[in-house]
Amino acid sequence: MVIARVLLALLLLTSIASAQGLEVEFSPFGDPEGKVLAELAQARATVDVAQYNIRSQRIFDALSAARARGVRVRIVVDAKNAAKPWNTLDDAFEAAGFDILRYTNTG
Repeated sequence: MVIARVLLALLLLTSIASAQGLEVEFSPFGDPEGKVLAELAQARATVDVAQYNIRSQRIFDALSAARARGVRVRIVVDAKNAAKPWNTLDDAFEAAGFDILRYTNTG
């Protein structure tokens, strides 16, 4: 879970009008999930997520709320990891109508 939070904090790209630059959060000393949730709450145009896996219901809810207010949300996850039985949120995103790509690294 810690690695997922760090990766999400590092790889989450949002289009926010007031953004001044890139910030990095590290766990366990920081609160990367809290930072991501705060940024998602401010998103107004697009959110592009590149994530090894997404297993946080709070992130799912925040991305759902962003989309409900008209933010375009696109998600890329690792296909091999997404196929594991404990990684179910990619399926939930797809069922909810999100743009999601399960990427397979061929290199």
